[in-house]
Amino acid sequence: MPSDIDAATESAALSAAAAGLRRGDPLFVLRSTQTLTSPAAAALRGAALAQLEEFEDALACLSFASTSALAQGKRQLWACAELATAEIELSTRELSCAETRLSRCAAELEEDQDNRCFAAVLRARLELLRGNPQAALGHLAVSEAGDHLLVQALTLLARAEAALALGRADDCVTALAAAKSCAQQARHGYLLAEIEVGEARLRLPAARLSDSAGERVISVLDLARLRAERTDGVILDATTQRLLAPSTKPGPHVVVRLAKRPSLFRLLASLAEPGGPHEPDQLLLALGVRRANESQRARLRVEMGDSGGCFLRR
Repeated sequence: MPSDIDAATESAALSAAAAGLRRGDPLFVLRSTQTLTSPAAAALRGAALAQLEEFEDALACLSFASTSALAQGKRQLWACAELATAEIELSTRELSCAETRLSRCAAELEEDQDNRCFAAVLRARLELLRGNPQAALGHLAVSEAGDHLLVQALTLLARAEAALALGRADDCVTALAAAKSCAQQARHGYLLAEIEVGEARLRLPAARLSDSAGERVISVLDLARLRAERTDGVILDATTQRLLAPSTKPGPHVVVRLAKRPSLFRLLASLAEPGGPHEPDQLLLALGVRRANESQRARLRVEMGDSGGCFLRR
C-alpha cells in the first residue's frame, strides 16, 4: 500500500467501493480502488471488472487477491475472491472448474451469511446450466435465507429460470417481477438491465406449433406452458432445438433432440414455414446447397430416413 494512504483512509475507500459494487456501479469501484494495492482492493476491482465483462483482467485481479489473501492468512477474503472467480467461470461455461472452486471455499463461508447464500445461487446456476432445474431449486432454498436485497434478487432470478425450464410459466413471471422489485430497491443498474432483457426474451418467438387449430408461432412463455401440458400439436422448439410430438400413451411429449443434427433441424424448420419447400431439390436449397445433385439427394434420403429412427428410439 502506498505510504501516503493510511489504514483508516484505505478502510473508508474499501467500504465505499464495496457499497458501489452492491449497487452495480463498477466504474465507481474502479475509481475508488485505483490507488490501493491490498488483496481486498484487488478482489473488489476483479468483481467490478467482471460486471463489465472484462473477464481476463478480472481473473488477473482475483488471482492476485486470492493468492495474497491466502499467504496473509485471510481465509475469508480468499473465499470471497474464489467465489467471484467461480461466477466468471459459470459465465464462460467452465462448469467443472466452477464446481471445484465452490466446493473448495464452502467451509470458509459458513459464518458469512450473504456470501454463503450467494454461493448457493451460483450452485443453482451451475445446475441450471447442466439442465437440472429441480436440483437448482434445492440450492435456492438455502439462498432464500439471505437478507441482502441483491442476494434476494439473484435468488429470484434463478428461481424464474428454473420455473421456466420446468414449464411453470406463471411461477416464472411472478419470480421475475419480484426479482425486478428487489433490484430496483437495491438500485443495482446492471442486474435490473439483465432482468429487463429476460422479460423481453419471454415474449420472443421460440417455436412453431402445428395442431388442430392450424399453425402458429408461439413465444418462449407459451412454449413453457405447452411443455407442461398435453397437446395434440407437434412443436418445433428453436430454444433447445428439439421436436416435441404427441405420445400415443398417457404422459409427456415424445422428445427428439436435434441439437447435434443441425441440418435436420434446419430442414424441419424450413418445412414448418408457411409455403415451405416440399420437393427434394427445394429442401436441399433450403439447407444452403447451391445446386442439387444425385449424391446430395441420396444424403437427404438417408437423413430423413434416420429421423424416423429418432422417433422410434424416443
